[in-house]
Amino acid sequence: MTEAAGGSTVAARWFSPDEAAALPLTVVAAAAVSRMTTGLGGTG
Repeated sequence: MTEAAGGSTVAARWFSPDEAAALPLTVVAAAAVSRMTTGLGGTG
């Protein structure tokens, strides 16, 4: 879930799957996703 700049929950919404897939990941987040997808067909 994200909020528009300024922190107003009026503009809060969930990312669509396509938007979420396009988000940049930090090294830590990428490592966590890789660990979660190992054995689930992920390319980790």
